[in-house]
Amino acid sequence: MSHAVASVSDFSPSPFSRLRGRTVLVVDATASRSRACTLRLLQGGASLLLMGQRAPALQQLRAELLAAAPAGRVECCVGDAREPAQLRLALQHAYGMQRRLDLLLVDGTLRTKGGRIVMRCPQKE
Repeated sequence: MSHAVASVSDFSPSPFSRLRGRTVLVVDATASRSRACTLRLLQGGASLLLMGQRAPALQQLRAELLAAAPAGRVECCVGDAREPAQLRLALQHAYGMQRRLDLLLVDGTLRTKGGRIVMRCPQKE
């Protein structure tokens, strides 16, 4: 008789599991580092709003995520986060998904087209 060997991760909850029921807006979702986070967030139970400027790329990412986590909730918002009005619409959309917005995921620095910094994320050295 064969017994499966369990790993420590089988018993330890993922830090992402704390995101169950949370809403995350992912700005520039199709960027490589943002993409790397989205599946983990979705698997942890977060609802995602993917924002980006190219609808086909957003829809492809959404399809990939839902293929890997079919029970997840993923919506898309086409827009440029550097435009304050478009970012505001995305924030409203994300909030409207579950009447909450818990996390705004931005890769790097988010500036308006006029150069004003909206948000800056610390960079790892």
